[in-house]
Amino acid sequence: MIKKIFIYTILFVSLSAFARIDVGVGYAGRKTGTGNTVKRIESSQLKPNNSQKTNIRNHKTIEDSQYVEQYKRTLLTKEELEFAEKNKIPVTNTEQIREELSNYKKEQLLKDSIQRIETPIEERSVAWKFIADGRDYPSYNLQHRECVVAYFIPKEEKIVTDKNITFLFKHGQEPWMQIFKIEGRNNISKFSESITAIATKMEQWIAVAQKNNITDFEKEYEGITIPNLQHNTRSVKLNARFKVSKENNKVIYVTEFYYKSITSEQKISFDLIGLKNFASTTQIDKALVFLNKKISEVELHNKKQNHIDSLFE
Repeated sequence: MIKKIFIYTILFVSLSAFARIDVGVGYAGRKTGTGNTVKRIESSQLKPNNSQKTNIRNHKTIEDSQYVEQYKRTLLTKEELEFAEKNKIPVTNTEQIREELSNYKKEQLLKDSIQRIETPIEERSVAWKFIADGRDYPSYNLQHRECVVAYFIPKEEKIVTDKNITFLFKHGQEPWMQIFKIEGRNNISKFSESITAIATKMEQWIAVAQKNNITDFEKEYEGITIPNLQHNTRSVKLNARFKVSKENNKVIYVTEFYYKSITSEQKISFDLIGLKNFASTTQIDKALVFLNKKISEVELHNKKQNHIDSLFE
């Protein structure tokens, strides 16, 4: 009897101890417990919840977008990439980058070019214009300066001679442009030679200044003589100097032509592109091709007008 009671006691204790630890046989999950506390880890906790799924999707989206960006970068040239970064355009917008870069190049080409000006049909003259200085400023800004050049002969004359041709140029902004004139083919050619020599020297000096990181400098163009010009009915002598300065973290290179007025020093300035364009427009042989053509057009126009007038006699 005592032996049976002892066996039952052992069985009871064993069952109680076993009941405290359930390895989860019969269901997915696990229970652990100490005393009366039971903790259960469901199988659902082993699967990602909605928030985790969202994070996974977001991570995949980021990886995809990075892949797209890297792929798009391979489609762009170095110039297009630099333009996109400078103008804060996403590199994935390849069509926008190329369109805006193309428009920018057209604007720059127009900004740096010499443009023909149509003169009145009855005038024996031809003219061109270009930006002289301050090309990065809008046209209404006083720092933006234009140069207009023209060749003409007197109204009553019908052919170009060495003496009757006049070269005129205006510099600045309307209506405050300064006007200068040179008469005679020989004087115009000498003026052109001096401007061309200064433009060549300016380009050389800019290269020297850039190589040596010079940001503040001024020097006269010595040994280059500029013929006298007519300005406001009087003769003036232009001198020229090369000037380097720094404005808003940008180095500026200009050539200043200056002369003494009655009260002060007056000056006009050109950047390198402007000075090269100026030198080009002073080449009289090229200009004569257009001027002679324009004179022929004037004569043809006058004949037509005379014929029309004769119909109403």
